[in-house]
Amino acid sequence: MALADAVLAREQALLDRVLATLRAHPATGAALRSARHAHQAHVRLLRGAVPAPTSATASAAPSGTASGTSTGTPTPTATRTPAPRAQRVAVPAHVPAALAAVAGAEQRLAAAERGAGLHARSGPFARLLAGMAASAAQQSAHLGTAAREGRR
Repeated sequence: MALADAVLAREQALLDRVLATLRAHPATGAALRSARHAHQAHVRLLRGAVPAPTSATASAAPSGTASGTSTGTPTPTATRTPAPRAQRVAVPAHVPAALAAVAGAEQRLAAAERGAGLHARSGPFARLLAGMAASAAQQSAHLGTAAREGRR
């Protein structure tokens, strides 16, 4: 799997977790608002960096203009990238535990994106990954505090 593909899959999985938590606990909307917006933006941006699959199993629902290479270096192409499939996410029954679960996922995502940045073959893509890692680290801190304080 290309670097950009892996990053997109992780961002989509985190977005799926945030959305599942919002569905299970609508009162968490304020706490999860910035995480939702950040990951939606990251997914949109990354869809533009991931080439469309060439297999017959690819989804028929394209979204966004794709660009990218298997090295993780974004370059323009004329293909479109299908949206990754949403994953089923188990959400804890209690709000603080649900927020803590998202905070932990954000922390793991930050570490993964920092690592991915070391493998990027272009400076601009490495900087993008560093920014995404910083965003996830910030969300982890914010949501961890919200979970401990019982905020929604």
